[in-house]
Amino acid sequence: MRGNVVPSGPRRPACLVVLALAALAALALGAAGAPGLSGSAAGIYGFYRDSLSRQREIEALILALPDAARVEGHARVLTSEPHVAGTPENEKVARYIFDRFKEAGLETAMKTYRVYLGYVKSALLEQVEPEPKRLTNPEEGGSEDKDAADPRAALTWNAYSPSCDLTREVVYVNYARPEDFEALDRLGVQVKNRLVLARYFNGYRGGKAQEAEKRGAAGIIFYGDPMEDGYFRGDVYPHGPWGPDSHVQRGAVVYDYIVPGDPLTPPITDVIGVLRGSEQPDEMILLGNHHDAWVYGAVDPSSGTATMLELARVAGELKRRGFPPRRTLVFGNWDAEEWTLTGSTEWGEERRDDLARHGVVCLNVDSSCAGPNFQASAVPTLRRLISETLRDVPDPRSGADLYSATLAAAEKDGFKSTYNAPSVEKHARAVTYDILGSGSDYTVFFNHIGIPSLDAGFDGPYGVYHSALDNYFWMSRFGDPGFKYHTAMVRVWGLLAYRAANADILPFEESPYPADVKKYLDDLETGVRNGPPSARDAGGSGALPDPSDLRAALQEWEKAAADLDAKVAAALAGARGTPETLAQVNAMLMKTERALLSPAGIPKRPWFRHLIYAPLPSYAAETLPGLREAVQENDRPRARSQAKALAAALRARAATVRRAAAALTP
Repeated sequence: MRGNVVPSGPRRPACLVVLALAALAALALGAAGAPGLSGSAAGIYGFYRDSLSRQREIEALILALPDAARVEGHARVLTSEPHVAGTPENEKVARYIFDRFKEAGLETAMKTYRVYLGYVKSALLEQVEPEPKRLTNPEEGGSEDKDAADPRAALTWNAYSPSCDLTREVVYVNYARPEDFEALDRLGVQVKNRLVLARYFNGYRGGKAQEAEKRGAAGIIFYGDPMEDGYFRGDVYPHGPWGPDSHVQRGAVVYDYIVPGDPLTPPITDVIGVLRGSEQPDEMILLGNHHDAWVYGAVDPSSGTATMLELARVAGELKRRGFPPRRTLVFGNWDAEEWTLTGSTEWGEERRDDLARHGVVCLNVDSSCAGPNFQASAVPTLRRLISETLRDVPDPRSGADLYSATLAAAEKDGFKSTYNAPSVEKHARAVTYDILGSGSDYTVFFNHIGIPSLDAGFDGPYGVYHSALDNYFWMSRFGDPGFKYHTAMVRVWGLLAYRAANADILPFEESPYPADVKKYLDDLETGVRNGPPSARDAGGSGALPDPSDLRAALQEWEKAAADLDAKVAAALAGARGTPETLAQVNAMLMKTERALLSPAGIPKRPWFRHLIYAPLPSYAAETLPGLREAVQENDRPRARSQAKALAAALRARAATVRRAAAALTP
């Protein structure tokens, strides 16, 4: 499952159904084109000059050691059978991951949870009037694709949809968004006690189902429109990467933007591999992926799993060569992600206190590869880390560094951001990254515990999402022939992990964060002023309280952030700080994201505690969620309370940042 979806692009939000309906060696690898360092030798953010030589030696190995043949071998095994969470086939996948972690030299454990998962025995959709017609058909993969014909891949359903036998009139509701139902209301079309027919995309399936439920619909049928992921986009499978008429997207219909995780029954198994840090072993760099799939999951999630297994091997080899990480690397391979982020949520909640004290960063890679276009979503403090990393990893196709390749691809495309790749500022010629919503396993670590997080991978034309056709044949033919971009992602992920693990001063650039929050507040004020008159008072502000205190708190944070960034730059250019100083600075930096949490959580969904970001029902991010939702609902007392809580959080962050800067003051 992957969040932050651009509906017009190929990455698909977890697709929406109560019933699913198919669409009407050495340090250079030599002649093979192995990468060398392509970035500047001037420095790496977070490292003193006397640390650079060792870090560059480590990074040269991270670039040289990954082996595409090994990655492809993992992908073959991981996609050899359908492996839905809670099934024996998925337990085999977990055991395979466990064994590979052990081979790599990681401290390895399997953690089992009993959770509520339901499975389909049969599914049938038929038209009864004006003439009987069967509407459910098998997915067709072509003569070369044997996986699609496996009977275990034949059933299509949506998890947590109840058993039923319904015969109802059908009403077409477009994307089943609130505005679509409002348009039907204006036309006098009722959906109560009827089946509604909705398109995938432009929203998360659970949000669509909830909108239909609110209006009394008896059920909802989702279908894939070829305008979105089929022949309108290009050649269809098995001749191209887009979905044929027969493909069906599966998924869970749950309201996990209210609370993720789950309670009771079939067992699921998380696999944890730990590479203990040599200097700060209590401090944890979390690397996350999941292994359960809706069918074969060559892209989602097995591309990420294969990438993780190769990175674990590389990390083990680095340790054997005398280069253990300074901080601990925790490889978390979660189960039942597709069923509401269950495995990661259970594990994170169990260890919340320890993670809140010692969690440094969460580097999540759900689907590492569906094409050649790098994309990432991240908290603002991690953007510099991502961009500098991309400048040091070659693009397999062009040979340029990935940062330059992303810019060049965007320029060639007219800066349209066709894919769910980072947007590009046309005039500044800078790559920018999306913000975090939900839809993957970073959610518990970021939204609940307050660990700075990112989610990254390579995207491309991907029309077989959550279908039986997302398999090894599709990946080897269309997604990543030669598994070159999988291997590039091993390098990107590895550099991100080892820069965070080995940095003298944690590589968090503070100033972009308050600048972004200022934009969010501006956006909220503009929305109120331009909203319907019923939502505004005589002064034009509606339920939005006087923002002067919020803006004062923001100014405090902006000033503290600028001071910290300047002092970090000066410190790194000078003599190495004492171990005590660095420990104090990093302890404060680890607390900065936690300062933005509310102990009470966001009203109406208190599990989500981050006051700057929370997921919308569409998987996209909502900014300033507690305040924004109160204003949108015209709840003035709640808006005042949320504005006060937000201002307090901004000041708490500013105070933490000031303490970090003070530790660097000579």
